[in-house]
Amino acid sequence: MTSEPNARSKAMLERLAKQAECLQRAARCRAHAERLWLPSVKIDMLEMAATWETLAQSYACSDHFKDFLSEVKLPGC
Repeated sequence: MTSEPNARSKAMLERLAKQAECLQRAARCRAHAERLWLPSVKIDMLEMAATWETLAQSYACSDHFKDFLSEVKLPGC
């Protein structure tokens, strides 16, 4: 039974690592966009940054959702 918390902790750490990677990629996209002068390409880079940020948020939300579900006991389950 001690392996279950370890597996859960490992999964959470993996999601946190993925979230951090997404945020790093978003920051690189934003920094790159600041150096661009062509408006259409700058907009593309900012949209890409926003996409990476959305993905990072989805990792965070999945952790919160899993925490919530682990505490909720539904009737019949």
